[in-house]
Order: sequence, then structure tokens, then C-alpha cells
Amino acid sequence: TKFLLSKDLLFPVETTSKNLIWLDQKSLQQVSNSVSEDLFYLLGTEDDVGYFALDITNLSIDLNGTWEFLEPREIALYASENEVAIMAQAKSQIYWHSSHKYCSKCGSPSMPQKGGLVRVCQNCAMQHFPRTDPVVIMLVYKEQHCLLGQNRRRANGFYSALAGFMDHAESIEEAVRREVKEESGVDVTNVIYHSSQPWPYPHSLMIGCLAEAEDTQISIDEEELSDVRWFTREEIIKAFEAQKKGESHDFYLPGSIAIAHHLIKYWAFETTF
Repeated sequence: TKFLLSKDLLFPVETTSKNLIWLDQKSLQQVSNSVSEDLFYLLGTEDDVGYFALDITNLSIDLNGTWEFLEPREIALYASENEVAIMAQAKSQIYWHSSHKYCSKCGSPSMPQKGGLVRVCQNCAMQHFPRTDPVVIMLVYKEQHCLLGQNRRRANGFYSALAGFMDHAESIEEAVRREVKEESGVDVTNVIYHSSQPWPYPHSLMIGCLAEAEDTQISIDEEELSDVRWFTREEIIKAFEAQKKGESHDFYLPGSIAIAHHLIKYWAFETTF
């Protein structure tokens, strides 16, 4: 059995190598003897070995000067794709358990069962399953231009694809059209699914699409975005090239860890509309 620790949704890595830390049972006992069974969440098995995420947020842990806790997006810069996926699963699972300790039906405490894949109310036996929030994220294009927005929280020259949560009883296509209209004032058609990405901040599923604009007139939702602009294909390609070389540029695009990066890159380099 192997255990992946998480403290305040940060994960441990070796201070020098930055390798992700997994503990066996003996090592775990050396770190802490006060771990409750309801803090173990099954991530999966491989070669008859069980892998668990362990929430140590409220436990006293001795790092012995050889570990440090980092945020998954920082670790992802040098971790393998497999490790990034494991951290995303662990982060989402631990967050869900920590924020759903009580039954939404009767208000009584619930307890994790089946390795943390479900929580069961101790009073009414109601079963609660991990939550995933669907989010549409779309690269809007018009001929040789694409539409990108700058979030108010990141008004520093960083531009990305428009995105937003889906509403109840809403199709992916409807959500794309609504969100683009709300955030930019642009009407779109020809919505095409591209790819998806689990995004553990805290528990979303990003549904990536491309959509063709019917017009280019912009009307910004100033509550969410500080800027929305049309960029030429040439501008996007130059921005990607500058980021690859580590050079400064007029604006910045999402890194490869984000699905927005791949939507924009797909439009800029692989397809002509």
C-alpha cells in the first residue's frame, strides 16, 4: 500500500529533486501514528498495490527538512503526466470529503465508504457521491482571428479562452453560445467539441470547444473580464514562440497544463478555418 499525503491541498515533494513523495505503511507510521481511517481515500491499484490519498491537514507532520509542500500547478511544471493526473484526482477527492461532511438531506454527519468513493449518512443512510461541475471553455474564431479574454483577477496581460459553468438542463452547445454572448456580446454558431480536461479547482470538468463567430462586435461583461480582444493568427503564433523561448511579449497565453493552451494552439497551428 502506498500513501500520497496532502496538507491544505498541497502535496509533498523532495526538497532537492522535487519528486512526488509516496509513503509505505512503515514510513507513514514514522511520520504520524494518529491518522484516522476516514482520512484515507482510494486512488486506485496497480500491480496489486493500493494507492491512497491521505488528508493530513490537521495532523502534525515532521518533514525532517527533506520535504516541502507545493501546489499541484507548480509541481506540474516538472512532474509526469501520470503524477499530474494522480494529484488532480487526490486534490478533488480530498476537497470534496472535507466540504461534504454532513448529509444534504437531513444534516447528520456522513462517513466515507468504499475507499472514499461515496459518503453515507449515519442517520438516514443517504448516499452522496463525489461532485463534478461541468464547465464549457471555448476558442471563438472568425476567419483569421480568435477571441480571447482577460480575467479581472489576472489583469496582467494574460489572455485565455472564454469559459463558464453550465446551467441545469443546458446542452454543451447552448452553454457555449450563452457564455460567449454574456462575456463578450458576440453571437456564435458551429460549436464543435474538441477535448476535455479534469480541473481540480476545486472539482470541475472542462469541456473544450471551438465556435465560429457570426459577428465581431464586442460588448464586455465588466464584472468578470477586464478586456476582450480579437487576435490575429500571426499574433498568437508569435506569442507562443516568445513563451517557448522565455522571452517577454505584449501578452501571454495559458501554459500547456491548461486545456485553453491546446484549444488556442489547435486553431493557430493545425487548422485553417
